Amino acid sequence: MSLSNASITRLVNSSVVQNARQAIRQQALLERAIAIQQIPAPTFGEAARAAYLEQCFRQNGLQQVEVDALHNVYGWLPAPDPNAPTFLISAHTDTVFPQETDLSLRHAGTQVYGPGLGDNSLGVAALLTLAGLLEQHAIPRSAHLCFLANSREEGLGDLGGIRGGAGPPGGPGECRHCDRGHGAGAGVPWRDCCAAPQVDY
Repeated sequence: MSLSNASITRLVNSSVVQNARQAIRQQALLERAIAIQQIPAPTFGEAARAAYLEQCFRQNGLQQVEVDALHNVYGWLPAPDPNAPTFLISAHTDTVFPQETDLSLRHAGTQVYGPGLGDNSLGVAALLTLAGLLEQHAIPRSAHLCFLANSREEGLGDLGGIRGGAGPPGGPGECRHCDRGHGAGAGVPWRDCCAAPQVDY
């Protein structure tokens, strides 16, 4: 399921994608990121944030939403073809800040500062926004999309959430493409999607 540069350009410039991009509201995205940021989620302590994101996944129209024992949150947008490949889109939920960290925000002009806001509450907010846009604008897809808010990415977590997960509950056992910011795994087992160094959103 490879795309040429020309086909990617056509897709980006298509009316359906342009309409979806124009529907993104920066303030709403920021407010969603702040709501996530205000829930402490140190590595190995992501349970409360995972519970909140489970609700968000359902509200955004994702199907087969589940949380596993590691506090990974999964949600699906299936393709019409049941035999279509699976494309994983993920953003990590944990932060480097301890549970007791003061999560107060500081505003300076158009800038907003707060522990864990950029890494990675904004990435998780973007994940939710993307899921909502795809559903609301009925963007056609030829792959099953698995949205994953994964735990244990930072420091001692050592990508433990995405590596240790049993794979998407109720979904295919093979991840055909894994989009985590950089790189992709094609036609490889779920757990091997993270074999190469990559950076999450």
